[in-house]
Amino acid sequence: MEIINTLTSQIAVWKNFLTGAAGTLPTAPMLKTGAEVLLGLLVLLLIAYRFRTHQVRRERKIRYRIGRMIAHLCDTYDSLEDVDWKKQKAYRYHFVDGDLKIDQRDIEGIGDLIGPLHPSDGLKYNEDYIKGAIEKAMKTCSPVEFIAREKGADGTFHWKAFLFQGVKNDKIHSRSCLLLKRDVDDSRSAEMEKRAQLSLDMNEARKAAQAKTEFLNRFSQDTREALRDIMGNLSLTREEMDPGRRKDYLDESQQEARYLMTMIEDVKELSDIENGTLEIRSEEFNVDETLTKLNQLFQKEGEKRDITYDCTVEPLLYPNLIGDEKRLEQVLLNLLTHALLFTDRGQKVLCAVRQKLVKNKKVAMEFTVLCAGMRVPQEMVEKAFLPFELTRQVGSAKVHGGLGLVVTQRLVTLMGGQIRADNAEGRGMRYIIELPFDFASHVK
Repeated sequence: MEIINTLTSQIAVWKNFLTGAAGTLPTAPMLKTGAEVLLGLLVLLLIAYRFRTHQVRRERKIRYRIGRMIAHLCDTYDSLEDVDWKKQKAYRYHFVDGDLKIDQRDIEGIGDLIGPLHPSDGLKYNEDYIKGAIEKAMKTCSPVEFIAREKGADGTFHWKAFLFQGVKNDKIHSRSCLLLKRDVDDSRSAEMEKRAQLSLDMNEARKAAQAKTEFLNRFSQDTREALRDIMGNLSLTREEMDPGRRKDYLDESQQEARYLMTMIEDVKELSDIENGTLEIRSEEFNVDETLTKLNQLFQKEGEKRDITYDCTVEPLLYPNLIGDEKRLEQVLLNLLTHALLFTDRGQKVLCAVRQKLVKNKKVAMEFTVLCAGMRVPQEMVEKAFLPFELTRQVGSAKVHGGLGLVVTQRLVTLMGGQIRADNAEGRGMRYIIELPFDFASHVK
């Protein structure tokens, strides 16, 4: 404080001297004290300059090292982003002509950070898993990494490694997360592909084994029930004296035996299809005659079951087709039998037939079967072509769909066609079959 006061007085004396207020120079002690003060100030300024220079160099060195680290990460990884999950912001680091650029963008969900994943990978690494990985990385500042197939711009899936690394920011007392992506090298990608395929094959084999076990159990159960009914009816027939009742028992036994025989034949057909031993013939036949026979058969069957059966056939430009008439009859027979089985009394089974188009010297036949009035839930429609999945209650007993539709679907596919099912917008169960046929040169 004394130095400052002395310096102040010296400055005032020099000021008066320079302005002519005093005619003499300051005394020597005053000059000596002023010089010491000025020298002290110069030393302080030099120390401050050296300190600031050192600080600037240190900051430059840190920025350089950070820049080198970011450049190394950008070279190592395909993408580097700083994710502020709380503020819903992402900052992407990349170099343009040697200069570091930072692009900011808003994020609303996981889809803005990671593209669509392969369906099998998406089941394991779903949105909840990725959110949990981000929260864990931010909370513990530790890395969380996984490898999955991400859909690229070309529409194909590529193996990528995803790394989340938590980052602590002391200045604002918050934490963010780095998201780093990189392509997996070819050898690792091939290994991951083999593992994924092996896992998929194991799951498919497990499902197939489970489906086969369930099928055999259901088939065995239906066979035992049918044989039990036949044996019971035969026992009642032997003891029954009334001719009418005896006839009813025999009719029921015959119906059960027919159902049992149909299941056995379906199993054989399905086995032949899977083994590749079923042949599709190519012979000329008249589709009008085939439909007439089927319509007569199912009109009588519908009358027995108190079900209205109606089939409309649009005028066919090419009635003489070339294909396997027997397999076509089998497909329609299975489908219409199934429709009558799953339609309640007093309801309708409607059938519509038309030739859809002619292309590449082939005509497409479209067959539509509608079980009108039958309310079908969507989950039942999705299981239409699975063995024994379709069931309905008839009195106190349950009736199973058996293998009819399974064999029908396989036959349609084997003949080069397609079959689908829907609920006809709530009007009932509807099946649509499209089958291609060659046609004879003469036109109707």
